[in-house]
Amino acid sequence: MHRFPLRVRLPIQWGDQDATGQLSHIAVYRMFETARLEYFEKLVGPQISPSVHNGFIRGKGIGRILRNASITVLEMPQYPDVLVLGARTKELQSNRIIQEYIAVSEKTGLVAATGEAVIATFDHVLRHAIATAEQATNYEGKE
Repeated sequence: MHRFPLRVRLPIQWGDQDATGQLSHIAVYRMFETARLEYFEKLVGPQISPSVHNGFIRGKGIGRILRNASITVLEMPQYPDVLVLGARTKELQSNRIIQEYIAVSEKTGLVAATGEAVIATFDHVLRHAIATAEQATNYEGKE
């Protein structure tokens, strides 16, 4: 977890379970979505100008779109529990950011799930992918 600059705690809700009482994979995707948005709001946002922030974070002008997301569920935590989520930028490419996620159960201390997302930098006015602005994505330095 020490490699992840963003950490957020999210309780498992009763409705996050499937019919068998296990944490739903859809719930894990939503939790990682929360971590991804928190990463850009809390860690990237303060490092960039307000105009770049408005576009990049809010999807107006130059922003980002989720191109691909995947998860691997390793353990099946159950309600009640709290997951500690971590997010980090794993790699920067010319027009995309690859992020990595982790979810750890507070109850057991085990890694419940890992995930990865490819986020494209996108010009919402011209409607095409563009080069990623490094100052908007790599505040934590080269890894």
